[in-house]
Amino acid sequence: MLRPVIPAALVLLLCISSAAAAQRRITGRVTEEGGAPLSSVSITVPGTTVGAVTGDNGAFTLVVPAGDVQLNARRIGYRRRTIAVGAAQSDVQIALER
Repeated sequence: MLRPVIPAALVLLLCISSAAAAQRRITGRVTEEGGAPLSSVSITVPGTTVGAVTGDNGAFTLVVPAGDVQLNARRIGYRRRTIAVGAAQSDVQIALER
């Protein structure tokens, strides 16, 4: 009875592992031009549902699709900024202008 279940479970495990391998983590910090950290900045990946909001220290963490991605950073009172993040890059610094 367990013999048919084991191959199905292995296939499911491989599918989940493949999906997890197709993602990566990006961490970063958002500041204003003077270098002070900015909280409540919305960080999104265009065309996806991936997003985060910076904390009091301006830090954020995202799990994004593998490969090159773009990040949009925006906060009320500041100009929106879009930056390119290369596939090998895992840490970003973003400065927003008023």
